Amino acid sequence: MPQTEHFNFSIVNITESATPEVKITRNSKWVEYGENNDYFEHIIDLYNNSSIHKSLVDGICRRIYGRGLASDSGSPVEFAKARKLFNTYEVSKFILDFKLQGNAAFKVVTNKVGTPIKFIHQPIETLRPAVCNEDGEIEGYWYSADWKESRRREYKPEYIEAYNPEITKAGEFIAYLKEYSPSSFYFGKPDYVGATKWIECDIEISLYHLSNIKSGFSGATLIQLFNGQPTPQRREELERLFKNKFSGSQGQKIVFMYHNDREEMAEVKNAPIPEADKQYEFLANETRQQIMVGHRITSPMLLGIRQETGLGNNADEIEQAE
Repeated sequence: MPQTEHFNFSIVNITESATPEVKITRNSKWVEYGENNDYFEHIIDLYNNSSIHKSLVDGICRRIYGRGLASDSGSPVEFAKARKLFNTYEVSKFILDFKLQGNAAFKVVTNKVGTPIKFIHQPIETLRPAVCNEDGEIEGYWYSADWKESRRREYKPEYIEAYNPEITKAGEFIAYLKEYSPSSFYFGKPDYVGATKWIECDIEISLYHLSNIKSGFSGATLIQLFNGQPTPQRREELERLFKNKFSGSQGQKIVFMYHNDREEMAEVKNAPIPEADKQYEFLANETRQQIMVGHRITSPMLLGIRQETGLGNNADEIEQAE
């Protein structure tokens, strides 16, 4: 009876973005956001690592802010008070949080009679809402400079009351704004949440090309060993030695196959991807387009991103898109 061959493969999957999990554990005082209470940090990672996504978010935020605060009230005195309460830089950070995360917050500082004297941007990733009361009201928020390390003494969460205009005492409070999202009571969601998988795809494409450059644009390498099935410990050691010597920091382009039916020591082959250039070009263009759809961009030129459309000169396209 012929001997059955056994093969061992390792597959690298692109991380999938799911609707963020909202968790309230037993006896918990705050609400967790994401599988590991890290969805805010995940969104920040997408922003920092996707060039097209970051450019779109930054461009949209600049257009939202425009020339800064303005007033239609016709009262210079009241407008001057508002400008004193809302520092230009603090407002721009608030806008970035709201666009990027679908949530944003100010720390409101009040005097002894409860009148606001300052609105300070509070980084949204540092806050988690308190579990609502019996009336469905969120009475406060928990703050930690680093939620991953919240069990450590220096990052122990602190409770801050939610801002209420009827408050008549001095203190610091949280004014929280969230994008409405169906079936999401505690947190808003980014308006581009449907495109987060494409943003991750853009990041993976850039990492893949960087890995290609570091590996000299070589294809995947297939290594076949014909001296039988080694022990798991020996197989792990062999694969580690090959990977340390031949693979870059991103991705592993070495496939190991173990056989029992031949006596040769080993065989090494390259496994090129057919028409790889066309596949990469299609995926890159599709990814870019889907990210722009997620952000509802009519023309990337509005945000300083050039695109060859063939629809006329740049000024006409910008005017039409506006």
